[in-house]
Parts: sequence; structure tokens; C-alpha cells
Amino acid sequence: MNENCIIEGEAQITKYSTTFYNPAQKTNRDISVAVIREYFKDKESIRVLDAMSATGLRGIRYSKEIKNTKLYFNDVSPHAVQCIKENLQKNGVHEIGEFSENYEKIKDSEMRHNIIRSDCNRLMCSLTGFFDVIDIDPFGGCSLYIENAFRAIKHNGLLCFTCTDKGALCVNEDKCFVKYSTTILKGFSKHETPLRVILSLISRQASKFGISIEPLVSLSLDFYIRVFVRVRRNRPKDSIRTNSMFYLCKCSNSVEIGSIKKTDKEDKVKNVIETDNNLINEILRSKLYLNDSDICSICNSKMKLCGPFWNTAMHKKEFVKALISHDLDARSQGILKFLLHEIDKPFYYEMTTLCARTKFSCIKLKDILYGLENLSFNSS
Repeated sequence: MNENCIIEGEAQITKYSTTFYNPAQKTNRDISVAVIREYFKDKESIRVLDAMSATGLRGIRYSKEIKNTKLYFNDVSPHAVQCIKENLQKNGVHEIGEFSENYEKIKDSEMRHNIIRSDCNRLMCSLTGFFDVIDIDPFGGCSLYIENAFRAIKHNGLLCFTCTDKGALCVNEDKCFVKYSTTILKGFSKHETPLRVILSLISRQASKFGISIEPLVSLSLDFYIRVFVRVRRNRPKDSIRTNSMFYLCKCSNSVEIGSIKKTDKEDKVKNVIETDNNLINEILRSKLYLNDSDICSICNSKMKLCGPFWNTAMHKKEFVKALISHDLDARSQGILKFLLHEIDKPFYYEMTTLCARTKFSCIKLKDILYGLENLSFNSS
């Protein structure tokens, strides 16, 4: 077989030097197929936008493995557009709609497979409420595309975001604040923090459009994160309850202090953080530590005010259970089964870090979990 020929799922494509293909994200694509198939299993037809198609592999897999799809492959690169066309033909698709930026014609297309050459933000901004699924898998972060994705998605639609800049989401405090409007503590809960940062940003962007989100599956894998969120219109205040400020400590302790919620009889919204909002903004911008009420109860160090973070469940457990019944490889099955055992409480304790800072000998993790279970605590 030609070394440039790639078979993945039911799709077969040719890899070109001018377009990007990442074999490490096969698990991402496998689970994405299962999520879309499960979520829309009772719907006769759905419109799917593969916003940054590159080789077209992801969209071709959706076309072949999810039978009720109408596909829109988009890329700004003319080389990628030609690659997508050739790969569709390689998979037996010869009736293809081809468009540039005549968005009204895109709406009227009766073709099942459509290729568009456009900037994806301009495309999503122009096709308001048009897509059932929008899949955005960019180079680096997805923060630049979230707002327009909400313009283009339908009520009860599904948004799928990938971010490959995990360093900015859990290590680089300045980049995280600039790109995602969240203050983090470097290295804190490095597998979970990126997910709670991106879900917080998505929910806050959604609230601008009177939308709330429900995360169905949230994954932190290898060098990237992947989230699947359900979109619900006309529920803007949900994001007020699902974002919080936290004190975080380098020993891995965390204290939630600042969710925003309804508190008075007139159904008005106010902030339960009893600190002036301008002062909070000043603190977030300058990355300062507070001088009071910020001493860690475990190691007596100063804690840092961080956030906002998504403060509730990152997965819908019943939906994850349904995904496990799909035909997935051992790795994907293992990942989904692991999600079922996660508790919803934000963040986790890193026992080696905690013991090092408190100068205790580290206990085996399995012994800790066994002890917590015997004391009737939930743990994961």
C-alpha cells in the first residue's frame, strides 16, 4: 500500500505534504463519531460543519459512519480544498457542492457533501442558526472561534472543540489570562484545570447570546483537550451558577469562594463575593495574592485567588454509558469507563505534592482510595 494512503475507521485518504494530518488524534476522531451518532440517533438529518477540514478525514468519517449527515467541509487553504475534493472522490463521492464565500448559495445547496473555501469565523458569522454540529479542531487554542460558533449553531445543537495549547491552559499563567480570561495557578491540577478553564470560557461566551451549555463529554488526552457541549437557547443565567472563583494552593488544596447565583426574592442576580468587583479585576490582572482569608488550612501557605472556573459536572454520565455500547477500540472504551467513575467536585489532590509540602510519607493511592471508601466517601 502507498505510504501516503491512510485508512481510519471506514475512511481512506491520501496524505499530502501541503495539508495537516495528525495520527495521534485518532482517539479524538473515534470518540467524536460515537458522540455525534449517539446524540442525534433519533434525528433524520443533521448538518455538520467540519470548520477546519485540512485532509477532510474527520468529515469523511462522519459521512461514512453517521448515515444521517449532510457535510460541510471548510478550509481557508486552496490546497486543503483540493485535497478534500480528491479524498472525497477516493471514498466514492463524486457529487460535491463547491463554494467560496457566497453564503446564500451554501444555504440552498441540495448536495450531501459540500466543500467551502472560507475563513471559518466569517462562515459561521454568516450562517446564523444553520448547523446541528460544529466541529472546530484548530492549530493551538479554540478561543478565537467560540463566539461565532454560537451564532451558527442551532438550539439543541452540538459544539465540539479541540485545544492543543494545554501549556497555556495549565502552565503559562499570562497566556491563560490573555487567551481565556481566567487566572490559574501554574501546574495546579494539570489534567483538569484546562477543561474547567475552557468550559468556563465557552459558558461565558454563550451567555452573551442567551445560551447555556451542558457538557456531555470532556477529555484531557495526550497533548490536547476535547469537549462536547450541548447548546440550549433562552437560558442565559445558567452560566452564573456554573462559574466560580477559587483559592488555590501549591500543595493541591482548593477552596471554592465565589460562585454567582440568585439570592433575592426579586430574582435579581448579584455576586456573593463580598469584595468590590473592581478590586477583583485588579487582582486578576496583576496576579497578586490576597492578604487576608487566603491561608491554606493544610500547609499554611498563602493561597492564590484564581478563576473563573467551570464548577460543576464535566460529563453527562448517562450519555457516557450509552457511548460505551458503541464499537470503539480498547483505549477509547477505557477512557469512557474512567469518566464514569469521576466525581463532579472540581479539582483533585496530588498526593505526592501534598505529602512533600506537609512532610508526611506518601501513602499508596490504592490504600487511600480503599480507606476513603470504607469511610463512605466518594472518590476518584
